[in-house]
Amino acid sequence: MALNKVVISERRNSKEIQNISKEIMDRIIQDVKMLSVNEISKFDFEMRKNCYRIIFSDKILDHRQAEYLLKMEKHTYCLSIILAGIFRYYEPRIEELDIYLNNKSALVRRMTLEYKYSLMGGSWDGLEANLLYPSFARR
Repeated sequence: MALNKVVISERRNSKEIQNISKEIMDRIIQDVKMLSVNEISKFDFEMRKNCYRIIFSDKILDHRQAEYLLKMEKHTYCLSIILAGIFRYYEPRIEELDIYLNNKSALVRRMTLEYKYSLMGGSWDGLEANLLYPSFARR
């Protein structure tokens, strides 16, 4: 990108580069905020991945919209970005975590197990059923 050329040229000091980077990021965040979640789900993988990184670098969406993205996304890497953002910004209740534990994606189930384990501070009733599940990825 053009910003990389400016950085490599060393004609600007680090404070100027930080200001330029901040301006660019603010503009990108504004543009992403104007997109609907339906539009984002239609982008190709690289575009969705970058949108999700921007969206979940801060609390840009409401919880319902983040849940919609989680439901619509198929790619595991994108799912991991979305779910990490949901855990970080929306702090789902135990009932919501139980719903995630029934998700068809093994990655979502595994991340939810790890999150719930850290949240509960140990095991809970029903953990054994998840750990003994026939699917290797879930164990």
